[in-house]
Amino acid sequence: MVLGWHGISIFMQERYEEALPLLLDFRARAPNHRASHSYLAAAYARLGMMDEARAEIAELTRIDPSYRIRHHIRLLAPYRMPAHNKLLWEGLRMAGLPD
Repeated sequence: MVLGWHGISIFMQERYEEALPLLLDFRARAPNHRASHSYLAAAYARLGMMDEARAEIAELTRIDPSYRIRHHIRLLAPYRMPAHNKLLWEGLRMAGLPD
């Protein structure tokens, strides 16, 4: 899963295409981990790969039907870089996750 967290750091640098293989590995190793699907969905959405983004949102909400963007807002509020949080939240909105 270390590569998955590295993928998240690459995502936060707005290097979405480079983050994809790492995030895909994260999902393969932790298929029920919400972060593996949320960051992958946001990366796909930011790359304009909307079918893939929506598929990740569908899997994320299958794992946790009540999951919403506001959950991420609470979890990530302590991060030092609010702009990084915004990258994820906007990507999740683009992918179709409700607020």
